[in-house]
Amino acid sequence: MSIEVTGIEEIQTKLSRLAAVTETMRPIMAEIGNKIINEIDDTFDAEGKPKWVQLSRTTLRLGYTNMGKSTSKKTHLKNGKVSRGFERYIADRKILQKSGRLRSSIVSDVSDNEVVVGTNLKYAAIHQFGGMAGRGKKVRIPARPFMPIDANGNLEPGLRAAILSYVDGKLEEAVK
Repeated sequence: MSIEVTGIEEIQTKLSRLAAVTETMRPIMAEIGNKIINEIDDTFDAEGKPKWVQLSRTTLRLGYTNMGKSTSKKTHLKNGKVSRGFERYIADRKILQKSGRLRSSIVSDVSDNEVVVGTNLKYAAIHQFGGMAGRGKKVRIPARPFMPIDANGNLEPGLRAAILSYVDGKLEEAVK
């Protein structure tokens, strides 16, 4: 999956000005990559910005069953309440972080003129944008965007402002 980020013309213009007065852009691009990865980490920590859709009861029951627990008798008491063990499992469960594989797969690749941040995991796109998955594509997965872009490829406004501020600071340093 490849997404071109749009709406960053002002950042690109300032980076071009900075490149004209700086010996190498690689450290600056690396810092921009770090800012993006930190934003992604913050999104995972907060379980979405805005909050991601909660895991379905079916997903939670399947996860609990895969731990060797029975969901038929142990998760429900006779009065219809959920067992304490299942309640603890639900409370401890972080969305998109069961194995940590997706989060740890996010990397940046930096050169003197670009920063590429992403993952090579095939299932990342379904979590970012949502859609149908599973056997026969019968299961609807809600979008849980972890990359700091919207559906149109626009950079998240707070991150955009942070990058602009950083580049402005580097421009000021360079012209002194």
